[in-house]
Amino acid sequence: MKNKYWLYVLCVMTAGTSSRTFAQHSYYGSLVLPPDPSPYRMILTINPQDGAYLKKDFGSVNEATQINGETVQGTPFFLDTWVNGELTTMDGRTYNLPFRYNAYRQIVNFVNGKDTLEVTDAIKQFNLYAQAGDTALLLQFVNASQYKKQNKTFYYQVILDNEKGQLLKTNQKTIRSLTEGLLAAKGKKYFDVSSDYFYYDKTTKKITKINPDGSNLKTILKPDANTTGDYNFSDEDGLIRFFRNYFQNKKPETF
Repeated sequence: MKNKYWLYVLCVMTAGTSSRTFAQHSYYGSLVLPPDPSPYRMILTINPQDGAYLKKDFGSVNEATQINGETVQGTPFFLDTWVNGELTTMDGRTYNLPFRYNAYRQIVNFVNGKDTLEVTDAIKQFNLYAQAGDTALLLQFVNASQYKKQNKTFYYQVILDNEKGQLLKTNQKTIRSLTEGLLAAKGKKYFDVSSDYFYYDKTTKKITKINPDGSNLKTILKPDANTTGDYNFSDEDGLIRFFRNYFQNKKPETF
């Protein structure tokens, strides 16, 4: 019978945690390494319902991770640090703890004493409450199975949320080998970040992947979408601005 009291066990910090509920995580250590070869810009939503967001540039990552005995430059996590969060399981239990979202393995971790553990109860959704300077951020994630049956577990980040629909994003980290420069000659590997975008129509209950150039938006949002503005749909900013205007019934914005 599945243990439904995993968080209670966490709170009392017992040493005999059930292996059916928790899984031991890989070791993450800090090493001095050359800059991450794939710096990227992450969109951080201040509040999906307001449509407010900001951008954060990620450059050097002086951290390495041991994966199957190999050193991989960078971190598998969505954010570099532990942050407070709220997690809801599929059976409706809600917990408030520091969490970390592993975008490589598509799992959520928490700390039990000195151990980093994995939440293995099925997760419905979770929120991460982060800070960027003086700005409080709400980062909202939903199990993809809530929208459509999936063969494997992964999570959509809710970028924008409106009564019409939601703009969703996947965050997936993949291990790749460097192909250029000194590190490539030494066989170094690093975490690469990739994202896809989806639109969920709340009326039709249909979720559709958005083409990188936005070429299928007119079909997805018909008949009330005007995509004639000078939008750069290959850029995350352009996609968000388009949907903010669409949700607010504004004329296309030129930028």
